[in-house]
Amino acid sequence: PAKETDLMVGKLTDNRFVSASEIPALLDLNPWLSKNELQAAKMDARAGVEPPAFASEAADLGTLFEPLIGAEALRRLGVHGVMTVPRAQTCSDKAINLQASLDGIIMGKGETILHNPDEGIHVMTESRMITLQGHGPLECKMTGASPEDEPAMHRGPLQLQAQMMCLPATWGVIAVLYGGRGGHQMRIFLYEEHAEVQTLIKTSILDMEDRIANGSWSEIGSTADAILIHPKVEDE
Repeated sequence: PAKETDLMVGKLTDNRFVSASEIPALLDLNPWLSKNELQAAKMDARAGVEPPAFASEAADLGTLFEPLIGAEALRRLGVHGVMTVPRAQTCSDKAINLQASLDGIIMGKGETILHNPDEGIHVMTESRMITLQGHGPLECKMTGASPEDEPAMHRGPLQLQAQMMCLPATWGVIAVLYGGRGGHQMRIFLYEEHAEVQTLIKTSILDMEDRIANGSWSEIGSTADAILIHPKVEDE
């Protein structure tokens, strides 16, 4: 069972290819899904086997609260945006198949946002300030984890970089509603595009496509991986 909810508005992306929300698994940074399990899911989808629909109270509540989290993030930042994005965004780099479903889009008009932890605003740039010019993705999360000064890699930063590649955009925002020790607390994280991370995302997608094409797998990292790759045991 999942231990937290990553908010989504339906399933807009193609299961046959990697989506932005799957980048942590692709880089082996998802605690609940390995790189090999992700590859197996893509192979199944291409063979016509769709994953079962995921249903849980936590997921339903996440979907319910997502627009509220997004609207509050827009209010706190003093910016405008939309919280309904009906179509998946596709990466303009035709060398890779990468899609993203966006929780929202912020419409930057040159606003400069300063790092202000007391107000729950964390600008994750070296200068601790960022100017919002043009469109940027807004990713909303709800989790039972305790508040962080920087969200865990599986809680938005990698997903956001992939979303920037798809929109495209040079900046993006993650709004996280935490529910851990100390009660509910919302924090907003603002990021610029990161060329090295985006290059890693691209090369990792290409590497997985090569493994699918030649029938190979990544290094086995768990018993579950071993069973997935070798479901039948033979003497040799």
